[in-house]
Amino acid sequence: MAVGNENLSLGPPLLGLVVGLVLFGVTLLQAYQYFLNYTHDLKIRKLTIAVVCCLDSLHSVFAVAMVYSAVTSAPGFTDQNVIWSMKGSALTKVRSHILAPL
Repeated sequence: MAVGNENLSLGPPLLGLVVGLVLFGVTLLQAYQYFLNYTHDLKIRKLTIAVVCCLDSLHSVFAVAMVYSAVTSAPGFTDQNVIWSMKGSALTKVRSHILAPL
């Protein structure tokens, strides 16, 4: 095995994390503008948007933890943080997709 080949599989998750965090910033900006401009909307709609933003925030935290653990762990070693953060990330994303159409 050539030296340095073990890091080739870290590029796509890191790129996905960067793109995901940029889109997370767009989501936060949209939510901020919504709460400023639509002050008279129904409280249930505002609550739904707040919950989806919180779930998206939690998803981003799990994604950062997962990529950080994968980058800092030894090659060939699966850190337990990668496993729990992957499950948490998937769970929060599924729940936010269920709430988003409401």
